[in-house]
Amino acid sequence: MNQERKEIIIKEIKYWKQTRLLPEQYCNFLLTLYSEGEEEHLKVEEESRSSMDVKSMSTFFIVQFLLLFIVVVIYFTDFPFLLQMAFGLLCGFLILKIAKKTRNKLPQLAYLYFLMAAIVLLLLLAQVVEQILPGHRIAMMLVILLNCFAWLFIGFKMKLKPFMIGGIAGIILSIAFYAFY
Repeated sequence: MNQERKEIIIKEIKYWKQTRLLPEQYCNFLLTLYSEGEEEHLKVEEESRSSMDVKSMSTFFIVQFLLLFIVVVIYFTDFPFLLQMAFGLLCGFLILKIAKKTRNKLPQLAYLYFLMAAIVLLLLLAQVVEQILPGHRIAMMLVILLNCFAWLFIGFKMKLKPFMIGGIAGIILSIAFYAFY
C-alpha cells in the first residue's frame, strides 16, 4: 500500500474517532495497524484531548463563576436596578457565547450552558417583574409560565431534553403553586 493511501485512511480513521462513528478502542487499533506501529498519531491525539479537557474544565469554572456573580449582584448588593440588569445581561450573553463555541466540541456541556443562560434570563425577568410590580403574584406567574413555555418550545424545536423537562416541570410546578398557595 502506498504512503499517500495510508495517510488518507489514517485521516479517515481519525475523523471516525473524533466524531465517534466507531468506538475509540477500534479506532486506536486501526490507527496502530495502518501506521504500522508508529504511535505518534495516538500521542498527538491524546495530548490534544487532554488539552481540550483542561480547556473545557476552565470554561466550566468560568461559566459557574459568571452564574454565581449574577446571583450575588442581583440578590446581595445595593447596586442600582439598571446596573444589576446590565451585569445580568452581560453575564448571560457571555454564557450564551461560550455555549455556542462549545456546541460542536462538547454538545452535552453546551446544552448545560444553554440551560444556565435560560435560568439567568428567568432570574432577570423575575427581578424586573418584582421591581415593576412588587408583590403581584399573577404577573410573576405569567412571566414564569411564558418562560417555561419558551423552554418547552426550544426543547421541542432543537430536540433538547433538558429544556423539555424544565419547561414541563416549570409549568406543572407554577400551576400547582398558584392553585395551592
